[in-house]
Amino acid sequence: MTLIEARVAPGVGVSNGTSSKAAFDRWFRYPAGLSQDALTRLFDSRRNPTQGTVVDPFCGAATVGTRAARHGWGFVGVEAHPEVAELGRVKLAAPPDLDELGALGDRIAQAKTLPVSIDAEHDLVRRCFTPEALTVLVALRTAIIEVDDPTQKYLKWALLATLRDVANVKVGWPYLRPGLSRTPPHLDVAHRFRVRLGWMIADLAGRHTTPEARVLQGDSGDAQTWAPMRAAGVTGTVALTSPPYLNNFDYADATRLEMFFWGRNASWADMVADVRAEMIIATTQQTTVGAAAAALSGLSELPTTESMVSDLVTRLAHERSTRRAGKAYDRVLPSYTQGIVNVLTQLRAHLEPGSWTGWVVGDSAPYGVYVDTPKLIETAATELGYFAAESEVLRTRGMRWRTNGTRHQVALDERLLWIRTPID
Repeated sequence: MTLIEARVAPGVGVSNGTSSKAAFDRWFRYPAGLSQDALTRLFDSRRNPTQGTVVDPFCGAATVGTRAARHGWGFVGVEAHPEVAELGRVKLAAPPDLDELGALGDRIAQAKTLPVSIDAEHDLVRRCFTPEALTVLVALRTAIIEVDDPTQKYLKWALLATLRDVANVKVGWPYLRPGLSRTPPHLDVAHRFRVRLGWMIADLAGRHTTPEARVLQGDSGDAQTWAPMRAAGVTGTVALTSPPYLNNFDYADATRLEMFFWGRNASWADMVADVRAEMIIATTQQTTVGAAAAALSGLSELPTTESMVSDLVTRLAHERSTRRAGKAYDRVLPSYTQGIVNVLTQLRAHLEPGSWTGWVVGDSAPYGVYVDTPKLIETAATELGYFAAESEVLRTRGMRWRTNGTRHQVALDERLLWIRTPID
């Protein structure tokens, strides 16, 4: 296939991140989510079927899935983060009786006066809230845990989404900075919980159909993760996705406030083992010397891709050697690329021949070494037998801290890459 130069997509804005207002997206906003602009371009009628099944190998909280449901399409998503995968399932499941859910939410909100102790809460959690706010949060959590039916998950996510609304320190995505105080955007914890649950109920009430949908939890580059899709006899007709960006913030770390508060994880090591284990390697915290060497060796079956990665690894290693405590970006790149290759391989196996796949992805410049990630993906796809269509620039990025002398000065962008599975 011919590699096509990126062009600027007409009529596309510069919004970034998951919408805090759109139905379903507003339930819980976490870093690196798809913007409304990017979703609009992904759901391009020229390439999407009028019916069928949308596949998303990096589905997050099912942002693509809820848009697919709006069109009446089926959906299969894969998400490595176990709690975020749960949220995706909650969005797409047949809802409970919404009047009963609303009444239960009112009763839970009244539990704010329960006598509870906050002494056993994780130190990070205690540092993020006033004692009064945390006491109410713990009281609501206690009441929600006692709910023993499917409505519990809706209540749980309404509460988890409330945490950052009522924190009295800087907790904006993706960084937690408990040493910097702020006035909470919302002071009444129970009321804010009830407002958020109300949004969920309104969004569910506005959805007229429940699609055939699955959110699989695991590594999307592992064939075993896709086994339930194969067992159900489902084949995708289009893939729409946005992978973690190379050298982007690790969203396992980004959700630690929620994970610690809910009690799923009790320490950083616990969270790394539980939440990060099946994620694609995209940050220096995730990689090792051995993993990088194995990944580079694995890329030898794709010689053009391997050559591109090897050249970049050499340059990144040199830049690291000139720094006193340089980060191992040279180890991340081979593992990241191998992870993407594994996902491309699984997509080809689970999509109908000739299906389109749309990838929203940005480039990177660790230590000023330019890494054209969309081009890497396109090159790997070429060697795996895919056909290229086009690459569109959605927005410019990377210059937010351009006045910081320690950061690179390379202008970056976010692109929508279209490729197509082989036609047998």
